[in-house]
Amino acid sequence: MEAVVLAAGEGRRMRPLTHERPKVMLPVGGVPILERILLAAKAAGVTRAHLVVHHKAETVREHFRDGERIGLPIVYHEQGEPRGTGHALSVVEGLGAGPFLMLSGDTLVAASDIRMFLEADVDDTTTLVGCVQVQDPTQYGALETDGDRLVAVHEKSASPPSDLVNAGVYRFSPRIRDAVRDLRPSPRGELELTDAIGAEAAAGHVRVVRLETWRDIGRPWDLLTANEAVMDEEADDRTRWTIEGVVEEGVFLHGPVRIAKGARIKSGTYIEGPVVIGPDARIGPCAYIRGRTTIGARCHVGAHTEVKNTILMDDSNIPHLNYVGDSVIAGHVNLGAGTKVANLRHDHADIGVWVSADERVDSGRRKMGVVIGDHAKTGINVSMDVGTVLGRGARLAPGGCYRGHLAGDRLHRAST
Repeated sequence: MEAVVLAAGEGRRMRPLTHERPKVMLPVGGVPILERILLAAKAAGVTRAHLVVHHKAETVREHFRDGERIGLPIVYHEQGEPRGTGHALSVVEGLGAGPFLMLSGDTLVAASDIRMFLEADVDDTTTLVGCVQVQDPTQYGALETDGDRLVAVHEKSASPPSDLVNAGVYRFSPRIRDAVRDLRPSPRGELELTDAIGAEAAAGHVRVVRLETWRDIGRPWDLLTANEAVMDEEADDRTRWTIEGVVEEGVFLHGPVRIAKGARIKSGTYIEGPVVIGPDARIGPCAYIRGRTTIGARCHVGAHTEVKNTILMDDSNIPHLNYVGDSVIAGHVNLGAGTKVANLRHDHADIGVWVSADERVDSGRRKMGVVIGDHAKTGINVSMDVGTVLGRGARLAPGGCYRGHLAGDRLHRAST
């Protein structure tokens, strides 16, 4: 069976991390989210993937090409200006005549759950919709059901009918193509796939399937939480933890550690896994890398620097005398000597993250550092408070304490 995978959106709630890459290419456990989805689909038995792309589509195409590297043939479909999930499906051509899967490229689902859709004992007129229970169904499409039959989808309802929500995993009957073709723009001007599903549900053709694995990644701190969970789950799989780079004498490795080809770990460095170090990275001397940290390609973590539970993307530098914890740092970032990141409140309460200059959102995390966009830089002896966000290209003057949402492409001076 073939699968359509939605990978066109920017992921605006993930800014500033998505200015230079689509959300689906953000790394979890050192691997892009989309790659994890495609590998799970392949393991479940999917024979070909149709990727719907738009924002920074060249990033996706260059990484996956025709799919040969991951062993799954890939066909690309350009959505153009996105006008909803129904619109995304409408641009896909070349699907076979039978049922097909549809997956979200930014939501992690295990192969075991995808396999349930492939092996389901249903006829070709039935559509299956994956669902999960959540604590706050008002943020999702809540499902109204009668047994395993879908009655209706209530999008972001203030009074949802249940705590079951649409997980974005589908097995579609070929009938869905006619339903999508008949869609009209919703009040927000989009062609909503859930409207087509609702039409099929009204005709009695839709069943729900409860997923056992599902991770929605909507905000930067969700990326950090997913990274933690995936690295812990993979810690016992010895095939994943290989040493291909150079490890100098006097380096201490504890627990699962993956060091890619071309990386060099210098003497005196202490690494506590699970830790992933990408190709051509330089670590140390005398660096301390703590668990659940992923370091991208060509990164430099220098002398007497400590990094803990952090995602560091390609070509970024934390050169010397720094502390970074529980943070997400995009590409081509450089932290000046003595830069320190706070990641814990004195009262141990959950940390709010500044998603804009005047809005702070509760991350639900007791430990949360900073989010830094591409090409940002800090001067020497800079301190950043919990939940601080640096926009793409933001620059921090030396010697100050910074907090809040600091806009990109400008120099900031500390007010204190």
